Amino acid sequence: MSITTRIRNRLLAPFQLFYWKVRTPAAEGAKVLIACDGRYFLMRETYGSQRWTLPGGRTRRGEDPIETARRRVKEEAGIELDALVPLGSYFHTRQHKKDVIGAYYAEVASPRFRIDHKKVGEAGWFTRAELESLTLSESVDDVFELYEKYQGEEKDPVR
Repeated sequence: MSITTRIRNRLLAPFQLFYWKVRTPAAEGAKVLIACDGRYFLMRETYGSQRWTLPGGRTRRGEDPIETARRRVKEEAGIELDALVPLGSYFHTRQHKKDVIGAYYAEVASPRFRIDHKKVGEAGWFTRAELESLTLSESVDDVFELYEKYQGEEKDPVR
């Protein structure tokens, strides 16, 4: 990631927050918990709080949330997902937004990934114990809460 991109993202962040406070738009999005050999994929974006988070983002107009989940994981991490398990959704008003986020779970056979350095500063695979030492976004807790509920139920993956 270039220094110019980093500076631009830092300069634009306050204006974007102001927009969210004034407009308070409602939006849909998706977050994906990806597992491989007992580890979970997390990344740090180049903008915003730069906390560790899960891949995902806003749903485009007319796009299904499952399509959003697959698209964002491919864009941000270069990982192709086959089956996704819907975990449910959560609502949040962080940063004065009104977002409904669909949460999904996927398992992959290979830990290989390729990040988009314009959006993602760093990424990696972490055990649950290792997550304790990271500064996580609140969305990680939201998705893990839904995942823990899912583990007690049987759901079929969406292909």
